[in-house]
Formats: sequence, C-alpha cells, structure tokens
Amino acid sequence: MLKVIPLLIAVFAFVVGCGPKGASQEQLATLAQSKAACDAAEGKLKEIEAQKAELEAQIADKQKELQALQEEFNTEEKARTQKPEEAPKEDK
Repeated sequence: MLKVIPLLIAVFAFVVGCGPKGASQEQLATLAQSKAACDAAEGKLKEIEAQKAELEAQIADKQKELQALQEEFNTEEKARTQKPEEAPKEDK
C-alpha cells in the first residue's frame, strides 16, 4: 500500500501539469457573448413575469367586477319575477 501512494502522487502531478493552460481569446469572447445573452434573457424574463403579475391582477379585478354584476343581475331578475308588472289601465 505504501508503494501505491507515491505512484498516485506522481500520476496526479502529471495530469495537473499536462492539463490545459488556459482559455483562448476566442473562447473568452464566446463566453462573454454567452454571458451577455444570458443576462439579456434574464432581464426579459423578469419583464415578462412583471407583465404576467399585472395581467393576473387585472383578471382578478375583472372577475370581481363580473361577480358583482352577476349578483346585481340576479337580484334584478328575482325582483322582476316576484312582482309581475301590472298592465297599464286604459281610460276610455
């Protein structure tokens, strides 16, 4: 087991030493463009989420208004059916 440890250290040092030295300018430019596109997409997402919240609030307001109008309609309909309208009397 003791002979394996120096071998592992040597392999690790070789892999680390022979690995890539860094990113090229082209890769860095591509990364910067990708980051800018990601930031723009996140900004657009926040804008769309704000619009969605505004529209959902409008829907809730319209639903409350519709419910109030339906209740008013039902009240008027009930009042109309409970009191039959009298025919106007004609004087001759």
